[in-house]
Amino acid sequence: MARRPPQGMWPLRSIDSRIFFTRVVVSLSILLFIQHGHFCFGYLCTRNPCKYRRIKHVRLMAEPPSTPPTPLNEEASTADSETKVATRSISKRKRLSNIAKRLRKRVSSLINRKQTPGQGGLATKEAPSENVPLERKEEDIEEESITPLMEEIMSNIRQSTAADDVDLSGTWKPIVTEQFKEEYDDYLLNCSQSFMFRKVVVNGIGYQKESIRQLNDGVDLEIIATNPAGNWNRTLVASVESQPLNVTITDPDGDVVQVEAWWEENGTRHKSLLRGKPRVKGGVFETVRYLESEDVLVCDSSFFPAPSSSSKFKYGRVLWRFQREK
Repeated sequence: MARRPPQGMWPLRSIDSRIFFTRVVVSLSILLFIQHGHFCFGYLCTRNPCKYRRIKHVRLMAEPPSTPPTPLNEEASTADSETKVATRSISKRKRLSNIAKRLRKRVSSLINRKQTPGQGGLATKEAPSENVPLERKEEDIEEESITPLMEEIMSNIRQSTAADDVDLSGTWKPIVTEQFKEEYDDYLLNCSQSFMFRKVVVNGIGYQKESIRQLNDGVDLEIIATNPAGNWNRTLVASVESQPLNVTITDPDGDVVQVEAWWEENGTRHKSLLRGKPRVKGGVFETVRYLESEDVLVCDSSFFPAPSSSSKFKYGRVLWRFQREK
């Protein structure tokens, strides 16, 4: 038979083990407190003595120091900052309307000031005050911060007419360089054109011409592209954003497509989107025409493949530059 231990041994060992475990816990707690400034043991936390931590497993753990509680004055500043952020997030249209209201108010005040009768039938000069320079300074600062926003908004407004000093009319011949041929070949490759087709088209660029007539203040843009293979006649009709207009035309491949056009950048750039071409599986062709100088026309052409199309269609871009024929 196994020998039984004398009476009183088991309780003594149990007491010794509890004392040993207590000493280990106290030592670790002191080390953690010295290193981190606090420690958490089970439900007890020295950082918040009046609160208890509810965790699933009782274990000894150290936590990184966190930020101290925010005082009342900092909470107020935080609320002010949130209010400023909310104010900045106002839409551009609303801010533009506020700008228009302030401008109308200033114009009306100027008109009233001029209409005020004074000595000799002239407008009276207001007595200078200490507050006037400060108010004008604040208005100047506000206008300086608003001016870039107004310029950005006005440049992005879509319109149906061109600017008064912009006329794309004329006969234009492409400026052909070796670099342009390489870029155009890559563009056609991204549109999934064959090798033979690309070589024929790229080598025949020098024989191409474009005759443009800008009519009805730029609403209608008649373009006739001439090359040895034939002519391509189309008319692009510009429209505003609230009433977009898609014109149905036939492209050189014989496909029936839809073209939407408008002017932007304050009527200096003509943009058109060609959609519905079956061979590119939902891809979109974007063309932006603008005058680089009086005798140089730039045609920025981009191809955007559809997300659902195959990998053989990729984004492509080529920059045409045309010289005016005199």
